Amino acid sequence: MRKLYLIFLFFSFQTVFCQDQGKIKAIDSLVSRINSSDLGTATDTVINDMPAMGLYMKTLVSVTIQDSGVVKYRNDVFGITDRGGRRDTLHVITTFYFVNGKLAKVEDYGIAEGGRSVKADWYYYNDQPLYYNAGEIKGEKAELRSKQLLFMAGMMQEQFRKRLPGNSR
Repeated sequence: MRKLYLIFLFFSFQTVFCQDQGKIKAIDSLVSRINSSDLGTATDTVINDMPAMGLYMKTLVSVTIQDSGVVKYRNDVFGITDRGGRRDTLHVITTFYFVNGKLAKVEDYGIAEGGRSVKADWYYYNDQPLYYNAGEIKGEKAELRSKQLLFMAGMMQEQFRKRLPGNSR
């Protein structure tokens, strides 16, 4: 009986994993179509130069819109800190992808002084975290980051709804 139960659990896990894999592939396919499309993209630059705090940040923001809704939001941050004569650089790119107004995927990429890099992909389905491949980020930190990104995406979408032409909110 125990063997039968273990076999059942094994196949149940495989079925759930395969269903998630199908969703992940579908999300990646949509992301690929968004990236290769000729949809209009608006860009802006924000520069924060605070020498007294030893901080310089340049942020490039781009927003891709389709049918009065945001489908891609990219935040590209280049920062330099100077603390007591020690100068560090950081480059972080975070890209949010939306499908039908809901978060589908977030790509995080960062490179720090010395070439140390971090890459993470976060997948979402029906406003819930689905899967993540977060490299060095594991366990509770990864779960927290996943929820943080989902919250940020919700706040962004609300702001976009208020500001995009044709939206009554």
